[in-house]
Formats: sequence, C-alpha cells, structure tokens
Amino acid sequence: MKKINKKLLVACALNLLSLSELIDLTIIGIAIPHIMGSLNADLQDVSLTMTNYMVAIAMVIPLSGSVINKFGIKKTALISTFIFGFASLGCGLSTNMTGLVIARFIQGLGGAFLPTLAQAYSASNFSGKLRVRMLNIHALFLILGPIIGPSLGGFLVESLTWRWIFFINIPICIISGILIIIFATKDSVIQTRIDFPSFVFLAIAVGLFEFLLDKGNRYGWFESNLLISVFVGSVLALIFFSWRALLGKSIINFRIFRYYNYTLSCVAIFIYMIVMIGSFVYFPALLQLGYDCSASETGKIIAIRGISALLGALVFFRLNKIFGLKVIMLLGVAFLSISTYLLTRISPNYNLNYFLLILIIQGIGVAGVFINIFEIAYFGLSKVDNNDAAGIHNFFRNLGNSIGTSLTASILTHQQQLYWHNMAINANLSVKTFQNISPNEDMNILLIIQQIKRQSYLLANINFFVLTLFGTVILICISFFFIEARK
Repeated sequence: MKKINKKLLVACALNLLSLSELIDLTIIGIAIPHIMGSLNADLQDVSLTMTNYMVAIAMVIPLSGSVINKFGIKKTALISTFIFGFASLGCGLSTNMTGLVIARFIQGLGGAFLPTLAQAYSASNFSGKLRVRMLNIHALFLILGPIIGPSLGGFLVESLTWRWIFFINIPICIISGILIIIFATKDSVIQTRIDFPSFVFLAIAVGLFEFLLDKGNRYGWFESNLLISVFVGSVLALIFFSWRALLGKSIINFRIFRYYNYTLSCVAIFIYMIVMIGSFVYFPALLQLGYDCSASETGKIIAIRGISALLGALVFFRLNKIFGLKVIMLLGVAFLSISTYLLTRISPNYNLNYFLLILIIQGIGVAGVFINIFEIAYFGLSKVDNNDAAGIHNFFRNLGNSIGTSLTASILTHQQQLYWHNMAINANLSVKTFQNISPNEDMNILLIIQQIKRQSYLLANINFFVLTLFGTVILICISFFFIEARK
C-alpha cells in the first residue's frame, strides 16, 4: 500500500507539472492586450511567443521516448522541471519582446517532456483498472490545462500584472520537484542509442515549417524569396529525416505505428489540436478586443468551459461503461461541432448568455474527446512501447498545437486586414449616425476607426470559425474508424 501511495504522489507531481506546461499554452492569450501595451508589440508579435513556445516543444518532443528510456523518468523529470521553472522566471522578468520570445523558447524546451513523462509514468507503473483510471486522470489534466489558462490568467493579470502568469509556475516546479526527489524510485533504464542526425533533420523541418506559417502572412507567403527558401529547406530536412528512417536510424520508433488504434489516435489528436487550439488561445482576445470585456471578466466567462468539461468528464467516465469509448468520442466531437456552429452565428451585440451556452457545449465536447482518445490509443499496446508511445502521441498533439496557433494567427490577421480595407474605403462621414455621435469631426473619425477595427476583428473570427466547423466534420469521420476496445 505504501508503494502505491508513493507512486500516486509521483504521478500527481508529474501531472501537476504537465498541467503547468499545458496552462502556459493558453494563459498568455488573456494577457495579449496587456503585453501589447507593456512591450509595445502588435498581435503578430505576441502570437510569436505562443508559436515559439510550441515550436520548441514540437522540435524536441520526438526525443522524449529515447531520453526517458536512456536516463529514466526521475532524472529526466528533474532536469525538465528545473529548465521549465528557470525559463518561467526569465519570461516574467522580460523587458522587451526579444527577451520574452527567447525565454518562451527555453520554457518550451523544458516543458516539452512533462506531459510525456506523466503519461509514460501512469502507463508503466500502474496496471489493470488503476492504470485506466490514471490515464483518465492524465487526460483530465490535458482537458483542464488549456481551459484553466485563460481563467487563471485573467485573475493574475487583473490582480497583479501579466508577469505573474509566468511566476506562478515557480512554486509548482519547486513543490513537484521535491515530491519527485523524495518519492520517485530509481527506475530501470534501457540502453538506447539516440540518432542525433535524425533529430536535427526533424527539428529543422518542423522549425522552418513553423517559421513559414508564422511569417507567411507578413511576407506574402510564396511571393517572398525568403519564405520559398524556408519551404525548400523544410522539405529537404524532412527528406533527409525520412532517409535516416529508411536506414533504421530514426529517433522515432516507427514500429509503434503497427498498432491500428494508436496510429489513428495520433492522426485524430493532431487534427483536433489544429482545429480547436484557436478557440482556446484566441477566444479570450475575441471577448476583449471584440466586446471590450476586461481580463477578469473574460477569465470568469471562460471558467464555465472548464467547469463544464470537468462535469462532462465525470459523466462520460460512467457512460463509457454503458455505450463504449467510440460512441462517447463521437458524441464529444458532435458537441464540438455544435458549439463551433454557434460561434459562426455571433453578432456585434454582446450576449453573455449566448457565449455561456457555447462554452458549456464546447466543454462537454472537449471532455468527450480527450478522456477517450488516450484509452483507445493504448488498447492492445505492448507495455515495452509505453515510453515511445507517450512521446510520439504528445509530439503529434504539440505539432497540431503549434500549426493550429500559427494558422489561426495568420488567418485572423489576413482576414482582419481585408475587412479593414473594405470597410475603411466605404466609410462615409456624412452618414447621420456618425454625425450624431459628436459634433467634432475629428472625434467622429476616431470613433469610426475604432468601430471598423472592432467589426473587422469580429468578422475575421467568424470566418475562422467557419473553417473550424469543417475541421470538426473531419474529426467525426475519423472517429467512426476506431476499433472498440474489449472490456
């Protein structure tokens, strides 16, 4: 019993660290207007701190399975915790965008292994029903991380400053690190040869591709010689990575893809993150920039999604036993589709009840997908493949994160520019509505500009949600192909 208690404490510490890493994906979204003002940056600059963070994670996370096999969970966890905590301090102390971007990149490097460590520890150190329960708890942390971020961020930004969205990680790292040092036993290691050329090629391919997505809108995509060179470099790096794989020297254990459900789960989590991450990261900015909500008000509104997801997860845990994982996952994606459709119908008039309804439905959908996608993935998986499976699965999750965030920023920026241009050239100061606002013509112009900026941002978001809706339809189709695990 004592051994189980120690394992549970270590699992809780690792899941808490994993939660911190996941919160940092979205917590910065609530602070976007504050960071823009404090560091004299625009939306594209601030979005770089998010994509940079996820690029760092996506670049090194393929190493996680090999590193954990070679050095063990305890040593890897302690090193990752130190880097993540130290970089969080650097983020909070940054005085310019360059410093913040660099610190966020290092933070991503440190946090990359944390969800994989939590997932691998739960899969390797527990068995039977307890293993399923621990994987479900890990999935619950993955659900709550991106959802808690904006709510916690809103409280910290309003009560303190935006810098505390990073400082909050430091005590978590200290407490979790102490628990791991005291209670984690020295785990067995596997003699593993890490193929660094393969890692370098994959890191270059991912990094250049993310640069292309992030800077495409600013430099005119393939009209820019720089971006053409970046694209060619990314493709060449991917070709060299594939060449190493054909030689059997890849850092990714491709044999893991012989498991049908696991492979389909990787595809599903990749597409899910591309489709939904924009709603998690940029929805707070929509409420603040589109409807003039304060950071604390936005945090309170988005907290409803977290509560809904938590309650939905508790209900789905029981319904899984009655209807099966596949049916509940389909139900979850259906809820996501409904919430996304409702987002395409938003209007310039602020309606709190309408947004709360959307967030409740979306929270239920997130719970339905996440609590099942991990259990389905591990159906039939050999225990010896747990570390590699956790690393690769989290690689696809984070790659979807970073691509989704970059695409969302590019789509919103491009669409807002189009609507801004079309509305600005058609604005007419002679319209009585504008003349009645103020007798001062300069004041009228300022008010018109503010209104155009607000409405162009709302229309850009609506177009993005339409694209997201198509993505949820793809997820519904994928969910039909999972093989139901036998109880």
